[in-house]
Amino acid sequence: MTDLRRMNAFRDVQVAEDFKKMAEMGYLDQEYTVYGIVYWKDGTRNYVISSDEAKIWEQIKQLLLLDIYPSPIKQLTKICHVPVGEEERIATEVKVALAEHLYYAYPAEALKKTTSVLQTIENENLFQEIDGYCKQIEGSFSADKLYLARALIEVGYIHKNITEVQYKDLLLWLKYEEKNIQNDIVRKDIIEKTFYTLIYSDNRGKKKFATNARKDWIYKKTSQLMQKGMIVAPFFAATYWYHYHDMLDQVKTQHEEKTKKLIEGTYFEIIEKMFAKRDNMNFAEYQTLLETYKTLYGESIYEMLQMYMNFMLCL
Repeated sequence: MTDLRRMNAFRDVQVAEDFKKMAEMGYLDQEYTVYGIVYWKDGTRNYVISSDEAKIWEQIKQLLLLDIYPSPIKQLTKICHVPVGEEERIATEVKVALAEHLYYAYPAEALKKTTSVLQTIENENLFQEIDGYCKQIEGSFSADKLYLARALIEVGYIHKNITEVQYKDLLLWLKYEEKNIQNDIVRKDIIEKTFYTLIYSDNRGKKKFATNARKDWIYKKTSQLMQKGMIVAPFFAATYWYHYHDMLDQVKTQHEEKTKKLIEGTYFEIIEKMFAKRDNMNFAEYQTLLETYKTLYGESIYEMLQMYMNFMLCL
């Protein structure tokens, strides 16, 4: 019986080695997944395509801060036969295939006009509220509070609740406050983990929290909640160092409790005011615009315009 077990164990090891060699030599198919967006800038379409979804979400935020409106993220997954040494070429081909899909889904003229429409949207100015929050935490020497302040300033600018001049003034204040803590010593340990927590209000107006260690999951969750008409604050992120005897669930709970404490007061109230439905909104006018774009340019452009109007105008 012992010899049989040894033979089986040897066979399992041999199969594993054979499988590894086959994969290295390209006998096995590989799965490639890429994500991409397209946007209008400087008179032409521009593409961002990557296998790292979180990087695409980060790029979207940076583009929105420049008043540039990229398409929703598109995903392409292909299972390919990959000969030895051809991995990079195959990966590039999959990226090109996604770029080609984006090219036909978002015609240049449609993307240009959609961007122009979105750049003309105006919202209620909330500079006094955002500036008031910043003054509350001024001199706090708290990296966590300044993180939330930056998030509030950025979403306020993207959502057109502050002007470009006001945005730049707030960033100057933020830079000064961050300079005061740049030499702070952070106590580190053996294990490092970053958690991200979303704060949102459900349909009954109750605050809820969603925490994850994956940034791409948080971004997608934000998008899903907003599409359901929920009010969502920018996520709060913090990095923790802990020892082997600490449980990961304990660290996660610690992060959630910190988040709840940080948003006490006016922070979420300002977010709610940003995304409150406007009484003077001509919804019929915007609905007509959406239907016109759908007829002229197709479903993809329609969904893109609808997504941004839902976000910026709380339709």
